[in-house]
Amino acid sequence: MPKKRLTVLAIDDDVADLKILRTHLSRFTAWDVEVLEFTKWEEARKELKRRAVDVILVDYLLGKETGLDVVREIRGNGDERPVIVLTGQGDEFIAAEVTRAGANDYLVKQQLDPDALRRAIENAMTQFQLRQEKALLEEELQQSQKMETIGTLAGGLAHDFNNILMAVMGCLELALIKSKGREIAHDLAQAQSACKQMAELVQRLLSFSRRGSSDKSQVNLVQIIREVEAILAHTISKKVELQVDVPDEALTLNANSAMLHQVLLNLSLNASEAMPDGGKLVISARQTDLDKSFVVSHPESSLGENILLQVTDSGIGMDKETIARVFDPFFTTKQLGSRKGTGLGLSVVWQNVRSHNGFITVYSEPDGGTTFQIYLPVTKPASEAQEVKREPDSELPEGNETILVVDDEPILRDLTSRMLQKLGYKVYVASDGVMALETYTKIPGEIGVVLLDISMPKMDGRECLARLIEMEPNVRVLLASGHDMTDEIESLKALGAKDVVQKPFSLDDLAHRLRAILDK
Repeated sequence: MPKKRLTVLAIDDDVADLKILRTHLSRFTAWDVEVLEFTKWEEARKELKRRAVDVILVDYLLGKETGLDVVREIRGNGDERPVIVLTGQGDEFIAAEVTRAGANDYLVKQQLDPDALRRAIENAMTQFQLRQEKALLEEELQQSQKMETIGTLAGGLAHDFNNILMAVMGCLELALIKSKGREIAHDLAQAQSACKQMAELVQRLLSFSRRGSSDKSQVNLVQIIREVEAILAHTISKKVELQVDVPDEALTLNANSAMLHQVLLNLSLNASEAMPDGGKLVISARQTDLDKSFVVSHPESSLGENILLQVTDSGIGMDKETIARVFDPFFTTKQLGSRKGTGLGLSVVWQNVRSHNGFITVYSEPDGGTTFQIYLPVTKPASEAQEVKREPDSELPEGNETILVVDDEPILRDLTSRMLQKLGYKVYVASDGVMALETYTKIPGEIGVVLLDISMPKMDGRECLARLIEMEPNVRVLLASGHDMTDEIESLKALGAKDVVQKPFSLDDLAHRLRAILDK
């Protein structure tokens, strides 16, 4: 087993003391020790700036400068590496001085032996490692709190953005209907397509910003990869060529989509950073069968059908020592202070993969790129859970019932009213929950569906829904929101809503949802 490397920088104006120190260090059998010896701090200072040093040993008296002056300068420069002061005599006063200056320990030369020196160095290095880990934890906590704040802010901005986008898309859709056969129809269709892309991008960003749970459901890995591909297109360097190789058919498994998003994003962003001058990033997925021989050699894997998810880059690669530690928490090849990560990314990837009963391997060589392979057990979806995508109809389903539109945004109330009238419905409007209850009470039995916005002043959609149900248990309510309600749809239905529609919604989507509620 190779010895651990230990580089010691020793500063003492007495050459004889340096020789004794070197002799003691040479008896560290567990370490391959390199000693850098200096009699003056001016010379040692230059070496310290250009060399990676594990521990610094400095004499208490150095002529015109004391060892404490050296310690204070080192700490003043923000250097937290272990420092041990060597002194000809020890007492409480010196101990207090050494501690105040920022040294990790001090040793009395007359009492020095290899064991005492080894213990002091090991303790100092342990303290240094603990301080680093604490700093990383604090940085990770601050980053987590910052991202939570940004996520909350993004959710609020997305709500407002979706409302504005709803107005633009709705007006475009109505204009497009009126313009059939005219030259302007093409331009309106192009604008509508661009708005749809913006709406999809907002939804993808919201899906990453919302707090994910550990709950699992049937997910299509191909769809998740495509969503990550769209995010990476706006994130990684343009010098990196992104290639996605996935089958046309779905790759379905029981998984937490947020965790898989995180796995793919962490691996892909790491791969991008490993190619500062550009290169190729390939994300691929395919189905594979793992036989008994594979499972025997890889006990963490699962026998039978698996999905092999692979992320490959043509970057700088890793050596064997780095590969052996790549999933360790806090291990990172990035320089401290680089602001490119905290060393937790790949440990989180490993944990997320294991939580899916999966197995991850890494293959890499220096300057030879890196490949991460993830094996995830396959589970078949129940036939009734398979989603059937509905294509927009050329003829929209219409109706003659009465719809109550409740929204605090005037432009959206007007737009939604015109969309519903286009479908043949009679429309009443209300600007908040209080007005909605008043309107519903004035025309009992007439309103077929209440199209109810969730976020409103005075009385929000949830409270209004509860009050409406108290008034009429069989009331039919279609909730609408500019917020991402993906995780709340079932709970809102449990409260009594018949359905939930995400803004910005299209005329086609609204028409079908209304008929589904009215005809049920």
